[in-house]
Amino acid sequence: MKNVICIVIDAFCHDNLYRKIGDKEVTPFLNSLAGEGLSFDHVYSTAPYTEASQVALLGGENTLESGGYMFGNGNACSPVLCEYQKAGFHTVLGYSPYVYSKGYLRGVSEYYYTRLYSILPLFDYRLSYFRAKMQEGKFTETYYDACFVLIDEAFETWLLQCDALLEKSGSVEMIWDCVSDFPLIAQIRDELKAEKEKFLSDRKAYIKEILTEWKSHSLVSLNGRYNQKKELPLNALLKQKYYARLKEAQKRYSSVLKKQKPDFAYMAGMVFREKNPKDSARTLKAWRYFKRNDFIGGYLDSLDEKSKTEAGLYRMLKTAAQTARRLDGENAPYFMYFQPQDFHLPSVFHSVDCAGRETVEKEFEAAFSLMDSLPPDYNRNLLADLSAHYCDLKLSEFYAELKASLKNDFLFVVTADHGYPSYYNPPRPIIYNQTYTEAFHVPLIAYAPEISRCAAAGSLQKDGLYSLLDGIELVKQLAGISPARPVAEKDHVLCEYAGPGCPMITEKPLWYTLITKRCKLSADVSLHEKPSFSCVKSFYDLTHDCEQKKNLFKKRKFRKEILSLLELVAVRHEELSLRFEKDTYLEKLIKNLREGL
Repeated sequence: MKNVICIVIDAFCHDNLYRKIGDKEVTPFLNSLAGEGLSFDHVYSTAPYTEASQVALLGGENTLESGGYMFGNGNACSPVLCEYQKAGFHTVLGYSPYVYSKGYLRGVSEYYYTRLYSILPLFDYRLSYFRAKMQEGKFTETYYDACFVLIDEAFETWLLQCDALLEKSGSVEMIWDCVSDFPLIAQIRDELKAEKEKFLSDRKAYIKEILTEWKSHSLVSLNGRYNQKKELPLNALLKQKYYARLKEAQKRYSSVLKKQKPDFAYMAGMVFREKNPKDSARTLKAWRYFKRNDFIGGYLDSLDEKSKTEAGLYRMLKTAAQTARRLDGENAPYFMYFQPQDFHLPSVFHSVDCAGRETVEKEFEAAFSLMDSLPPDYNRNLLADLSAHYCDLKLSEFYAELKASLKNDFLFVVTADHGYPSYYNPPRPIIYNQTYTEAFHVPLIAYAPEISRCAAAGSLQKDGLYSLLDGIELVKQLAGISPARPVAEKDHVLCEYAGPGCPMITEKPLWYTLITKRCKLSADVSLHEKPSFSCVKSFYDLTHDCEQKKNLFKKRKFRKEILSLLELVAVRHEELSLRFEKDTYLEKLIKNLREGL
């Protein structure tokens, strides 16, 4: 069996690879790794958001397979880490406690918190839906049960982290420096226990209280006190040394941006061809924002002299290296999974979680080397390029350290949960909640010295079309926990999502994005409707319009092709419709959770 170290760079689109600024590569290490190992040009995630795509990455299923991501992967039948653990692997997870539900701890031998717990996402992405139902007078017993499961898990997860911090458990190694006041943590833990007792004594009354008081509820106040931020290490020094140089780099970048012109044909097409002046107005607004981009000059100011309440790439890779060395000495196979946020918002190009002056200065000098190479026709997002370059630098150092210190060989995997439209000019009118291909197009790089001799490796084509689920299967084969068998190239990948917020897939349109090498179709359709031409939102010819500027779904000559693609969507849609009847959907999810599926 093969040791596996998997790094999932949040929101790192495949387009971030193979880019240059002037004559300098943005990601030289990843480009080299991709050239020597297995790398694929057309791999697509199952959903455009972290929480939804994790159902595939850690749950091993399509996003909506077990009822969406209402309760994380608590309903997934065979989580990926469980498979590794059952095969004899020691499994290690970088645990993000409010992005991942406790269901993701199934099959985990040890985990490391990557951030302080926050209850606000529960309010914003789950309870807001139920609050609206209560205000509409449509609150049911099943909704009470759902809220109970969600709030009960919030208490359990939050208290578990409080205890770990106060006990100085190894699981809090990465976030130890995020805490500014440990006596306060003890006080908050006691208050949380009192709140939980109140909740369990009369759950309906407590749920009503939360949904009525909302952001003025005591739990939100506790959350604010718990998530106190600390000063960033070296920030004063960095400002003193680099502030003027960043302002000068911003001037050069701004002068380049001023020479760029918007694609007027693209925006005119929205008005006259697509009859969509609102999108055109939003695009123009996004373009003006792009032109005013001052993120480089204000980089240090934008960090607000505070650390994020989470570990960054530097701390994650340091912990991963220490853990790998320890497990390597035990001669037992291991699978490690860490997902850094440094490329996602807010994008950074230095280690905000490092107090080592030499390390950070090296990162800044690497960034300035790229900025000094800025060509006059550059028309992309410089901050995103610098952040991608930083991620590449840290991964290069991490890999070199492992190769020098480990006696057992390992499979090194780099991928992403979803993509992010950092590089489009003009920028997309809608960045979030969108269905352009860059929201799904992810890198998949797997490297080990003998990988070219592996039977499983030979079954995949670099330019083949695959789902990220195929990548997960490939890694399992390369690790030796499942038999090597061909992973067939697909003629299409169907991505699915229940939209932002609460994934009540029975009561909101489902978003389908069907991608082939030649075209891309997106459609919204409610669970109990049949997909039809009226559900189609966009159709793009990727062969002649790779930037997806000409929406052709209203063009008569493409109608036959669109209808044939809709038939593929309809097959999946019918599967979901049969599996989740409207009146029993939530009941099934809750029943499975209570029975400890």
